[in-house]
Amino acid sequence: IPLSMHDEFAAALIQHSTAAEVNISANLLNPGYPDTFPLQYLEYLAGLKERGVMLTLGSDCHSPRYEIAFERAEALLATVGITDADLGRPPGLQGK
Repeated sequence: IPLSMHDEFAAALIQHSTAAEVNISANLLNPGYPDTFPLQYLEYLAGLKERGVMLTLGSDCHSPRYEIAFERAEALLATVGITDADLGRPPGLQGK
């Protein structure tokens, strides 16, 4: 995907005050993807952060049991400088 498309996406998110989802279950921690995918996804997320895009956490979990390795996701995100403080929350959920 050309970098220009990432730039255009980031600009649209910023222009419309919209966050990009950090999808930890379906993307970051998905065991069905090749080992290189999480690294590429982390690089992509870091690029969005560098462009000033607000990030928010999501999981895409559609299972009756919500078992997500949040600690592992947190450690992976930290490798590219994304911390809990970088994640936006809907009104009423700040600080949680």
